[in-house]
Amino acid sequence: MSDEELLKSAGLYGRDRVTGEQGYNLAAVMLLGKDDVIMDVAPAYVTDALVRRVNTDRYDDREVIKTNLIESYERLIEFGRKHLLDKFFLEEDQRKSLRTIIIREMIANVLVHREFTSSYQAKFVIEKERMYVENANRATQEALITPDNLEPNPKNPIIASFFRNIGYADQLGSGV
Repeated sequence: MSDEELLKSAGLYGRDRVTGEQGYNLAAVMLLGKDDVIMDVAPAYVTDALVRRVNTDRYDDREVIKTNLIESYERLIEFGRKHLLDKFFLEEDQRKSLRTIIIREMIANVLVHREFTSSYQAKFVIEKERMYVENANRATQEALITPDNLEPNPKNPIIASFFRNIGYADQLGSGV
């Protein structure tokens, strides 16, 4: 399979149904694009990784990431490994890295389920007693989300599929 066929099969290259032109879509640019192309297409795109344990008003360590989603994933995973302990955990007779499992899920979700046209800066924050992620999102309803009214809504299905196919995300996801 050629590179072009591979990109087409991943949904990253195709025909614009309005103009009829062929080319790469936003998912292709965000997943694999060079930094200058990403800046042209999504100038506000950035992910901020912060550690706030001592200096909680600002940060103890910070990495500003403005590269494609594949490189962003790798850099954010490394940032988490650098700042989080990996305590010993055994499941049956297998050692598991809870740190890797948790940060992988958080990072994949903050990168896949975001609104790339928003100027809201995505964040991966590690504090003394907790860690969390923030990102821009398109709301589909104005209501308090509860388990009873939760409606899954995948934000970027092409990006999510690509992440699943390269092993960065799981097959099932709610898009929430």
